[in-house]
Amino acid sequence: MTDLNSITDYISREKRARELAESAKTPEIAAIHLEMAARYAGLIAAPTKNLFSPKNNAQVNQSSQRP
Repeated sequence: MTDLNSITDYISREKRARELAESAKTPEIAAIHLEMAARYAGLIAAPTKNLFSPKNNAQVNQSSQRP
């Protein structure tokens, strides 16, 4: 599991990459920064993407049922 400090760092890095993309002097450099931002966004989403999957919801529902 990714800790909160890592996620906070990724959020900061994603924001900075988007800022650098906006201020880039060439489209090629902007694209590089946007790609980095997208990778950070993926790292941010990764720890939670399975929390809401149908498989996990079924497991939660089964464990919360009383006999």
